[in-house]
Amino acid sequence: MKIQLASDLHLEFLERRFPGEPIIEPATGADLWLHGHVHDSFDYSDVGRCRVVANPAGYVKNLGLARNPCEFELENAQFNKSLVLELTV
Repeated sequence: MKIQLASDLHLEFLERRFPGEPIIEPATGADLWLHGHVHDSFDYSDVGRCRVVANPAGYVKNLGLARNPCEFELENAQFNKSLVLELTV
């Protein structure tokens, strides 16, 4: 299997969170790779020509105390609830 290393920061994060799991490259020819199963935000484009984006909210830290979603304190302080990625064909 060919391993495509992404940004060093993201790689270090993944190795800490998911030890022993391979980091695979996105599909050949992909322009955008959206992924989950992380709790921190990433946006980089050093995987060939592919832009890699993760924008998770993470866990709600005050779930039992919040009266409505506007009061949620999210685990990921960098979560961008207004993020919109525009694709052109």
